[in-house]
Amino acid sequence: MNSEEFAQAWSDLHGGVKQSGFVRGWLAISRPLAIALAKLKVSANVLTLLGVIAAIFVWRTAAHPYAIAILAVSLLLDGLDGSLSIVRGTSSSFGAVLDSFADRISEFFWALAFYALGATWWIIGIAWLAAFVQEYVRARLAALDTGAIEFVSICERPVRAAFLAVAALSVALSHDYVQKVAIFWFTFQVVALATVLMETFTRLRTVNSIDDQLGADSDEG
Repeated sequence: MNSEEFAQAWSDLHGGVKQSGFVRGWLAISRPLAIALAKLKVSANVLTLLGVIAAIFVWRTAAHPYAIAILAVSLLLDGLDGSLSIVRGTSSSFGAVLDSFADRISEFFWALAFYALGATWWIIGIAWLAAFVQEYVRARLAALDTGAIEFVSICERPVRAAFLAVAALSVALSHDYVQKVAIFWFTFQVVALATVLMETFTRLRTVNSIDDQLGADSDEG
């Protein structure tokens, strides 16, 4: 599988998402890693589960400097499982559901890590819930005949991980910026959710209008 075929397969697997500069950079990194893992006979589902385990360790080691490295591993494993399934030709509905479920569980432990660092529980709770709803709405819309939401919001999963990494780094450097970083995450996440909801309502209104028009044309016929 060459790089163009891989990129197209990745885009199809993620609802036709546009390949921006960040996405293209990730594909350039993930493809050779996925090829190497495929040669080692590693399963994509194993990577998914390892990502959850890494997220648990992020929570348990939140106050230690190496928590940032474990967080990076958790995020890397999550991204690589999809790339590996493409390279191995093992993409399946079960794998997609497992990946989505694992992502939500991992982010729950990320939120617990944020709380362990000293952030206010309700700020973290609302931010996590907003992230959960954002991803749920995306998944539900993709399951309908409306197509997936293709744009990238201001608070996708790598950005959420980045906020946690900054908070952990501030603790490692003996600075008390955790609460401020948590508020930034909260703000970004709420804005991201609002953006996704507006796009969803716009998409559904458009689809409903087309359906109504088709129904009217059918009645006239």
